[in-house]
Amino acid sequence: MGGVLLGSSGHHVPGLSCLSWRLGVEAHNIIEWSTVPQACESYVGHYMLGHQYRKDSRAVVYEALTYAQSLKLAVDGKDIWVFDVDETSPSNLPYYAKHGFRVEAYNSTQFNNWVYEGKAPALPESLKLYKKLLSLGIKAVFITGRPEAKEMSQQPIYEMWDITLGRSSYSSKQILTLQDVFHWAY
Repeated sequence: MGGVLLGSSGHHVPGLSCLSWRLGVEAHNIIEWSTVPQACESYVGHYMLGHQYRKDSRAVVYEALTYAQSLKLAVDGKDIWVFDVDETSPSNLPYYAKHGFRVEAYNSTQFNNWVYEGKAPALPESLKLYKKLLSLGIKAVFITGRPEAKEMSQQPIYEMWDITLGRSSYSSKQILTLQDVFHWAY
């Protein structure tokens, strides 16, 4: 974890570690960051490719499943679960592994081209959640901030969903509410 980490003023902050930086980002205390600090590339790579990321994902899915299993579901088939496609259903890890785990500046053209290839694997724990929800009788709805929802139609791993909403389904200045999602799903 060598290298110098800089604070928001651009000055060295003694003792600021990559773990602290990651926690700050995850807690939304470090906002509007555009790249991972150069000194943290190896740390982020080891986290994403190692066992901890999977364990963290598993913990989140466990809580989601516990919640889903506690629900008193209607028998009308209108129970839905909204998945956010961006970063939570298909994995963008193969792309970011080739591009320095976000140490490189984000290139939307390059990233979108990669997305449209449709080769992103499912996040394993998200896929487990998806399958368990289907077995409970909950329908899957996917939303994305991207203009098109094309990538889900190319994902054979998520075989059954009722609707995928891309930005073209609603105005980008309009807030998409759960009522809107319910309307589109039924």
